[in-house]
Amino acid sequence: MASAVEEGDKEEKEYVLLEFEDGWLPNSNTRFSLSGLGTMNPILVLEDGTKMVGHYEDTVGTCILFAEDEEGRVKIDHETRVRRKELGVDSNPNPLFVRSFSKEEQSKPREVEPVCALHKRLMFRVVESDAPVRKFTS
Repeated sequence: MASAVEEGDKEEKEYVLLEFEDGWLPNSNTRFSLSGLGTMNPILVLEDGTKMVGHYEDTVGTCILFAEDEEGRVKIDHETRVRRKELGVDSNPNPLFVRSFSKEEQSKPREVEPVCALHKRLMFRVVESDAPVRKFTS
């Protein structure tokens, strides 16, 4: 999730990791409405009517997100190349590897590419649509 802030001719993107309580995860094709990103308690409403309220948490250090396609090949586009430079990653780095935990792919390393760094997590919990939204405080 990225929000853009314009400063003159420069556009700055800020990436935020969305996390859900108890490992709850919506389908990746689910449409949603996200409002109040600039507030302490953003609201996320899924297309099925599920309403969630969030609160921000700072990460410890910097989180770096990685990407790969279905075949395990690296997805590289112009924005990824720009982000790699911003992250201080050499233009021809040694590939980074992660292991898959499925038995058939356990020994097969996967090449991944750093996409962005982030410093905030947005934690969401489900609320009943009729219930008042309880504000989170830090």
